[in-house]
Amino acid sequence: MQQQFRQRGFTLVEIIVVITIIAIITTVILLRTGTIRFERKVTVFAEQMQSFIQVCQQQAILQSTVIGIFILPDRYQAYYFSNEKQAKWIPLAEKDSFWQSRMIPNDIYLQITTSAPMGIDQISPQVVIQSSGDFTPFTIDFGFTNEAAHYRLVGSEVGELSLQVLS
Repeated sequence: MQQQFRQRGFTLVEIIVVITIIAIITTVILLRTGTIRFERKVTVFAEQMQSFIQVCQQQAILQSTVIGIFILPDRYQAYYFSNEKQAKWIPLAEKDSFWQSRMIPNDIYLQITTSAPMGIDQISPQVVIQSSGDFTPFTIDFGFTNEAAHYRLVGSEVGELSLQVLS
């Protein structure tokens, strides 16, 4: 009697199907975690901006001075208002390196709406914090460049901040 051995294995079609399924699953996982990481970047930046404004508010109260936050397209920085000799905004960084200019990531945009008065010497802070802790009402929308805003930071005239998630 002759025994016939038949080799068992996967066909080429079965291997291609398995590889295709693995590729689809991998793509979905990578896209999902990449999106989450990207969204987290805006969340962290919006929370950092909120914390920075709160620290500026505390500084204004403790130092009994008016503080202005200047927000430019690529960075933001806190200034204090000096009425000595001549009225002008002076960077807080001159007093302490903690107040150095902070960069805004390239892929994040800010849109600011404020009722802050015009500044001195064509310098105008978008957020003005009084020594009482009150500030000019403002909203700052945060999002990725070329996308709708994801978060809105709202400051009321009584010095309250709220970070809202936009749908």
